[in-house]
Amino acid sequence: MESPTQPARAAANSTRRVSSSFIEYEGKILALKRSDKVKTYQQHWAVVSGSIEAGETPEACSRREIAEETGLAKGDIELIRTGRPLRVDATKEYNTVWIVFPFLYSLKCSPDKIKIDWEHTEYQFANLAELSPTVPNLLEAYERVTLNPLMQSLVRPVATNKTDGATALTKVALKAFKEFVFMYQRVSGRKSPSNSPVQERKAPAAGAPLTVEELSEQAKNFAWHLLHAREAMIHIGNLIARLNSVVFKNRNYTSVSLLQESVAASVDSLLKMLDVSSQRITLNIRQQLRSECAVLTHSFSGTVVQAISSSQLALRVYITESRTGGEGRVAALKLSQAPPESVASVTVIPDSAIGSIISSVDACLLGADSIFANGSFVNKTGSHLITMAAYNANVPVYVLCDSSKIRHRSQVPSEDAPESEFFDVNFSPDSNKNIHQQIESKRLNFFNPMFEITPKYENVKFISEAGIVSGSEITQLAKKIEDTWKYLEEG
Repeated sequence: MESPTQPARAAANSTRRVSSSFIEYEGKILALKRSDKVKTYQQHWAVVSGSIEAGETPEACSRREIAEETGLAKGDIELIRTGRPLRVDATKEYNTVWIVFPFLYSLKCSPDKIKIDWEHTEYQFANLAELSPTVPNLLEAYERVTLNPLMQSLVRPVATNKTDGATALTKVALKAFKEFVFMYQRVSGRKSPSNSPVQERKAPAAGAPLTVEELSEQAKNFAWHLLHAREAMIHIGNLIARLNSVVFKNRNYTSVSLLQESVAASVDSLLKMLDVSSQRITLNIRQQLRSECAVLTHSFSGTVVQAISSSQLALRVYITESRTGGEGRVAALKLSQAPPESVASVTVIPDSAIGSIISSVDACLLGADSIFANGSFVNKTGSHLITMAAYNANVPVYVLCDSSKIRHRSQVPSEDAPESEFFDVNFSPDSNKNIHQQIESKRLNFFNPMFEITPKYENVKFISEAGIVSGSEITQLAKKIEDTWKYLEEG
């Protein structure tokens, strides 16, 4: 239960992973005053913090510590966002390096429900900058879970777009990172960039020159929030993590302009790589199909749409409407505008008609938001049903995705579409009112996931820019991807 910035004395040079939880209520943060019963930083202000136990995720630790130190239950708080882990060197005082995982929550109940434990003597909701004394690095950890207006404006198009596919949104995210690095000076009120190298971290004075250190710190924080904007779409996270590693790992910039130039060149290189990968995937899938065959696709994968539109095979295309969201209809419109030598016809079907049409097609072409070495993949809900139906009908399924969509971890965050999709369009106002009342009474529930995992099927092949990809190749690539994430996640 000890806080990262309130550690017990440890053996020589140990590294410990900890969580720090900032709970927001009416614009202020829950601060707790350390008691005389704890080993360190007595009478200092802190937030809910504690060591991450073996086998425990940072978020699980955060929620456990909140329950222990405040008495708040899971339903009393709502997670707003996570922040980039912070490395705190306390080797001089405690022979320990802390890796701090910050979390920001909103309080959903009355503050009167808070019951602090023996580790604290009092609590208040406060502006953390006005408290003294506080445990070290408190404000820096808090900064990592907050979004300034520029960050909010650039993250929003990635977080809220429920129509475009992973590759299209990855391009949006990469361009957003580039834009942030060039716009930060203006919106932060900094003077012309300083040409000084990285200096010791300080809170910048109003109107002070922008330093390499400040821009680097802000850019890394923004990268964290970008890659967590759509966690189900690992493509975004992988390439933002890769960009962050290329720009910052083992690099020392002597000026802000050199840092900005590096970001611009790296982003442009990754965007070009995505375009080249898409072109190669088109060539590779063309070798698997015959002229004038019938194909079934699902949702709106930009990679699949491009492959079909430039196939030169006069394909007869069937596409599901793709609930939730119905973005298959948008993809169908784009496909209908493709040249006839590539697309002979386009037929939109309801998702429920997959079983009726599957025996009439020669192949299924799906996109993917993530792929795993075990042969499973993440894509729009409905992909599993198509794959299963195709397996039973002995129809091949080709999953089109470039190698940067490999997921190196087994956890797949869920994304749910609004429950209103079930009824607002289809019922009268009175019926909708009735439905809302039943939802509020907990008598009526909806399950509307946007993504799902399709397990391994023998009829599935993964087509990347390198051709058909095997499980062992995916495993090797996953290790490289994991290394780029570690750099960002270790603070």
